[in-house]
Formats: sequence, C-alpha cells, structure tokens
Amino acid sequence: AADMAKSLIPPKQPPPKPRLVLDLDHTLLCASTAADIVKHMKSPAQPNEDTMARAVRALKAFKMVTTVPELGIIIKLRPGLQSFLAACSEHYELCVYTHAPDERYVKAAIKAIDPNGTYIGDRVAHGASAAEKTV
Repeated sequence: AADMAKSLIPPKQPPPKPRLVLDLDHTLLCASTAADIVKHMKSPAQPNEDTMARAVRALKAFKMVTTVPELGIIIKLRPGLQSFLAACSEHYELCVYTHAPDERYVKAAIKAIDPNGTYIGDRVAHGASAAEKTV
C-alpha cells in the first residue's frame, strides 16, 4: 500500500526561482556607434580603413567586442559578466530589459551576452512599448 501511495503522489517540485530583471544598456554592456568612438580617437586612420574597422582596431584591447555592422554599433560586455550571470542564474530566473527599440540591436546584444541561451533565453523586454509587456 505504501508503494502504491508513493507512485500516486507526484515528486515535490522545487519552488520557482524569483525573477531578476537586469538592465541591458550601460549595465550589462556598453554600446556606442563606431563614429562616436572614432571621433574620440587620437590615432590616425590607416589607408582605406572605414569607420567601423578603425573603431574595432581602437578597441582591440577589449576581449569582448561585438559589432552590429548594419547599425554601425560596437558592443563591449562588462568585465566579469559571464561569472555574474552564472552566479545569479543559480538563484534567479534572469530577464533583460532595454529601452532600445531596434530589434536587430537587441538580438545582437543578447547573443553577445548569452550566446547559447543558457541564462536569459527569450526573456527580453525591449523598445518603447516594453513597459506594457510582461517579462
């Protein structure tokens, strides 16, 4: 009888993790246009070097740089971001919010932060209408 009762009672589920909403821009990463980066550079352009290439060259010291060429944007992840996400994901369901309206930028930024979808997945709210959505 005890074995039958055990088989009828579902196993205890762990309680759901609380949700932690992280701000994308200026918190998890810094994004800037290539033109803005080049404007503040002191080194001259190389022959036949376009703005994006020049900005990426200037930032080559940063290991975590991603570009969104169609928007002319360069993304630099915060140091220690992967360790931070891994530690937080043990205790929280991670979500991301950004006010950025351009979905191409948002997708590129999320792919740079979480390339395998391990921590954030599709839990992203973005754009001016994000306040109306639930994460």
